[in-house]
Amino acid sequence: TSAIVLVSVDSATDTSKVSLKLVGLEGVKTVYEITGQYDITTIISAPNIAEINNTIDALRKITGVVDTNTVIILRKVI
Repeated sequence: TSAIVLVSVDSATDTSKVSLKLVGLEGVKTVYEITGQYDITTIISAPNIAEINNTIDALRKITGVVDTNTVIILRKVI
């Protein structure tokens, strides 16, 4: 099971510091710093939804994270 998590970072927090903490979380495969409504997107992979939720819970506790939007990936096309 995989998910894309979009992350908003508080404007007073250095986005790169949050990115480095995300890299250390179990299940995080890729971290991108992006433009737009969200500051970071990350790809999470785990054997089941419960473990995806555990990673998302840990992600939300990182100092500076103010909002997330999670999308579960149903199928990879290419």
